[in-house]
Amino acid sequence: MTAKGDKTTTVILALIFITVLAALLFLIIKQAEKDKTDATLPATTLPGSAKPAATTTRPANSAITAGDIVEVDYIGTYTDGRVFDTSLEDRAVAAGIYDEERAYQPIVFTVGLGEVVPGIEDAVMGMKAGEGKTVVITPESGYGEWSPDNIDVVSRIQNTSRIENVSLEIFQNVTGKTPTIGEEIKLPQMRWPITILDIKDGFVFMQHNPTDGMLVPTDLGNSSLTVIGDRIYAKLEVREGDRVATSIGYVKIINVTDETVTIDANHELAGKNVTFEIKVVSVNQKEDPYAQQIQALAEAYQAAGVELPQ
Repeated sequence: MTAKGDKTTTVILALIFITVLAALLFLIIKQAEKDKTDATLPATTLPGSAKPAATTTRPANSAITAGDIVEVDYIGTYTDGRVFDTSLEDRAVAAGIYDEERAYQPIVFTVGLGEVVPGIEDAVMGMKAGEGKTVVITPESGYGEWSPDNIDVVSRIQNTSRIENVSLEIFQNVTGKTPTIGEEIKLPQMRWPITILDIKDGFVFMQHNPTDGMLVPTDLGNSSLTVIGDRIYAKLEVREGDRVATSIGYVKIINVTDETVTIDANHELAGKNVTFEIKVVSVNQKEDPYAQQIQALAEAYQAAGVELPQ
């Protein structure tokens, strides 16, 4: 149901160790989080993503147009009739695919933003709340063709320095502490203690002290850590057949050795014709954030006897 996306394996390779580095560079990340503004609506990644708050419900007979925010129930089936996904809990139970960890509810998306595959967007255009339809999704209108370019072999072991430096200002803002050379610090947001090595030219130099064997999340699953000298080594702990949620979508682990991991970033429905039975639950329009302000100003001018230009 969701958009197939661009799963470039070179991007995956670059992302494998990002979360490990994030665990090490916690100070910079925590400071960045303090400065973040409200995020914009993300692309839908799971059925039942949160509906934007600023919406207004349209009349029941309104046909869907681009820009509308819609809730859609769906049942996805292979060409042989087997159900592979659905937003309906009872159908999931009946099909033997029930997952107790997910929420079964309509998928929510904004028409025209590419949050779902093109075939679904095209199908809902012109529909109204309460209407249903069955649509066949081809690779061209759905999840693309299977491509060997989306298979890649990546290193299973990555490493980074135990030594990190951040500005004194960031250190104090995030930790609320004034560093002291030789001091060991462990805060709730830190995965392990750090030792202050030096304070020089406005920077704090520190050493990370993780425990051998501890697990940390990475973009391809958990990695176990080993400290050797001034380096930290992270080894991916994945198994063949695992499907891993990454920052660019799901990938499948198809081979694991002591040194490498082979990944398949093709969508699991790539190259397949599938059928979706869909039903529009509701149709909403984005609310103009300035509409109420404009209306209030217009009423104020009217009360003051000022005529506004048409």
